[in-house]
Amino acid sequence: MQKVKIIFNQTMMISTAILFEIGIQTLIQHLISGAKSFTWAWYFPISICVVGFLCSLPTYFILDLDGVNRREIWIRIGIHFILVGVILGLCGCLFHWYDSLFDFIVIIPEYIIIYIFIWGVMGWFAKVDEKKINEAIKNVRDVE
Repeated sequence: MQKVKIIFNQTMMISTAILFEIGIQTLIQHLISGAKSFTWAWYFPISICVVGFLCSLPTYFILDLDGVNRREIWIRIGIHFILVGVILGLCGCLFHWYDSLFDFIVIIPEYIIIYIFIWGVMGWFAKVDEKKINEAIKNVRDVE
């Protein structure tokens, strides 16, 4: 159940981050050129949710890090980073999120920022859950 919760949380965070990034990018383009630069296709909202879900799935495969040395953890994170980037790139091409190679290159730094943000938030969630579990264990021990 914990893995499902993580996948759901990441799906929502990734989808929200993509929407936020699109809004910022559109605002910057509007301020620079003064023109309307973004139009929604009918499938954009659902495509963002689908991409959020697909990008959260690789996390399922790297969740079990118990007994894994530091080097292997970094290798898994690197593979995860590349895999999520490939998923994002392929889905972006499939859903026509960008029209040229330049548009795709602009997405790369935004992807890196979103990736770091999601990992930070997920780490924070894990700390909060750990504190709750430790508090519950402490309460059980106090009762005994």
